[in-house]
Amino acid sequence: MYADPHIISSLSVAAAAAVLFLLGSKAWVLADTWLRAQTPFASMIKREAVGHYSKTLKNMEASMNTHAAAFAVAALVFLSIFFFASEPWYSPLDNMSWWAVFVFLSVLLVVEIVSLVRLQHSRFLLAKQFDARVTAAQGLQVVATKGNHIFHSIPIGDELIDHVVVGSDGIYAVHVLVRNPKKHGTVNLRDNKLLFGQNAPAYSLDNWNKTLKAFTTILNGVLGHPVRVMSVIAVPGWLTGDYGSDRHLIANQDNLITLTGWKHADAYLMNDDVEKVKHYLDMQ
Repeated sequence: MYADPHIISSLSVAAAAAVLFLLGSKAWVLADTWLRAQTPFASMIKREAVGHYSKTLKNMEASMNTHAAAFAVAALVFLSIFFFASEPWYSPLDNMSWWAVFVFLSVLLVVEIVSLVRLQHSRFLLAKQFDARVTAAQGLQVVATKGNHIFHSIPIGDELIDHVVVGSDGIYAVHVLVRNPKKHGTVNLRDNKLLFGQNAPAYSLDNWNKTLKAFTTILNGVLGHPVRVMSVIAVPGWLTGDYGSDRHLIANQDNLITLTGWKHADAYLMNDDVEKVKHYLDMQ
């Protein structure tokens, strides 16, 4: 079978133009990110609610738009060369070589399409995480009006604590769990595991307990004395069959505003302690 060298060479130049466009776009984004980080106010910006997820979503959307633009560049270059270039402008190759180039370009196209599909899928999953955490953050806005201080996306090792509430009643670490809500779906806590409905697999809180323990250890050092960090599991979109246990409070987006009503005698903070914890979290 004869391979048309004019078509394949036009595709080759179009692919090269698209790759150059992608590389130039990536370099531009990196330069812009570096320049923005050099502003005198960059270090003064506090973490916003779900800021990490918002930034990642924006990066994903920008990447998808860039790849879509690269496809448009490739199409424009291909059509321009195919219809307007004078022949023969390409290097002479044997038929087998032209077919090898065509196969390479086909594989490159398939890899690009698969990457875009995966990126779109990841973006969908992240958007779900983002929406759930925004829902929880909106519930915490009422808590902030009662003299409490709200911090977001606090890094503890390789993990993140979604929200931290600090006030005279104590310190509340809020962990948001995202599960597709079901009509009248109820979540219960049993033996350190969350049960979402009757048939769904149980979700273990072991990893969260480790993160909570590490956070507590850090705060003990900040304050110079033991402190209790109260654990709040936020489950947006679900009904709470019970309110948890002595270790964990289970709340949805509606009753999350009542979390400061959950008190322990050893959790209260003096004003000086509140200021120390605030200063530490401000630095994160």
